[in-house]
Amino acid sequence: GPPQVVSARVGSKFDVLTNPTSFLAALTSPTRTAPTSMVSTPPKVTTERARGWGIKEKVSTFTTQFPHNPARTNNMKVAADALNGTIVRPGAGLSLNGILGERTPAKGYLPAPDIFADGLEQAYGGGVSQVSATLFNAVFFSGVRIDQYTPHSFYTSRYPEGREATLSWPVVDQKWTNDSGFGILISSYLRGNDLTVTFFGTKTWDIEAGKGPRRNVVQAKTVVDDRPGCVPQSPSPGFDVTVTRIFKKGGVQVRTSRFNTHYLPEDRVTCTSAARG
Repeated sequence: GPPQVVSARVGSKFDVLTNPTSFLAALTSPTRTAPTSMVSTPPKVTTERARGWGIKEKVSTFTTQFPHNPARTNNMKVAADALNGTIVRPGAGLSLNGILGERTPAKGYLPAPDIFADGLEQAYGGGVSQVSATLFNAVFFSGVRIDQYTPHSFYTSRYPEGREATLSWPVVDQKWTNDSGFGILISSYLRGNDLTVTFFGTKTWDIEAGKGPRRNVVQAKTVVDDRPGCVPQSPSPGFDVTVTRIFKKGGVQVRTSRFNTHYLPEDRVTCTSAARG
C-alpha cells in the first residue's frame, strides 16, 4: 500500500557530560556501580517535515528478471537491502556508490561474473550492476534529473536497449538529483527471479520512453580461452541505439531528452582450462 508517515517521538541518550566522571569513579569504588543520567533528544525529522516531503503515492517502478546464479543473486540482495528504505529529500542527490560503498566480503558480497574490459571475470559484487540498471529505470520513469550514468559495455537482453546503467567501484557511478519538489522513498527487493525498484513520492510527470532502431551493427566473434579463471560468454552483437525520454503533463508533451548508447559486440567465449571461473 501507500507509505504512511509515523509520528516523530522524542528519544533519550546518555548524558555525555556527566557519565564519564561517574564511570571513572566506579572503577575504584567498592560497589563498582556508576549512577547514570539521561538527556532528551528531539527527533532529527519532525512529523510536519516528513509530511511536507509529500511521500504519499507510487511515482515509478521497474522490474528486471535475473538468471539462476546463487552468488550473483546473493550480491544483488545485499545491494538491494542497502538501497531499500533510502529517502532522497527534495533537491538532494543520490550516488549509488555512495549508498553501497565498496563491494567487499565483509559486507557479504561473493565472487560472481562481472564485466571487465572486453570480457567477464569473477569479482566480489558481480551482479550488483543489475540493481543499478533496475534503479536507473525507476529514475528514468520518475522524471528526476539524471546526472551521471554509464551503460554496460555489452548489451544484455534482461535490460531495455539503451536504458540501463552499470556500476563499478569507485569511479563508474550512477548519480541523480531529486528535482521533483517532493521527497522520494526507495523500495528495492528480490522476489523469486525478479528484482524490483519502486519510487514513492508525489507524481509530477507522466514519462514515456521511445527507442530508435539499432544502427552500426557489428557481429560477435568466437574466442577460445585457455586461461585459468576464464568465464564462458554467449554472443551478442554490438550496435548503437537512441532512447528518448518524453515528459508529459495532462497528456501534453512538454519536453524530451535523448540518450545515445554504443554497445560493443560480446564475443562467444569457450573456456578450455580445467581451472575455469
